Amino acid sequence: MPMGTKYRVVGQLNFDAAGYLLRVDGGGTWRLDLGLRSWWLARRWGGQRVVVFGMREGFDTLSVKRIERCDPRQS
Repeated sequence: MPMGTKYRVVGQLNFDAAGYLLRVDGGGTWRLDLGLRSWWLARRWGGQRVVVFGMREGFDTLSVKRIERCDPRQS
């Protein structure tokens, strides 16, 4: 997919030495480039299922525009 593509991705929010990442349902991982508000929410929601809205910035990086806790009914 080309850079600049918009994404809505569901998965588990995790943290490693390089920063925040999203382990996507069904496999795969995105590194997350978080703004201040998204970073604040990510600190509280680590280890939980979330929905991330953002744009592709690199091979495996999403520039996060919005992050929400996942409603159990969402997929």
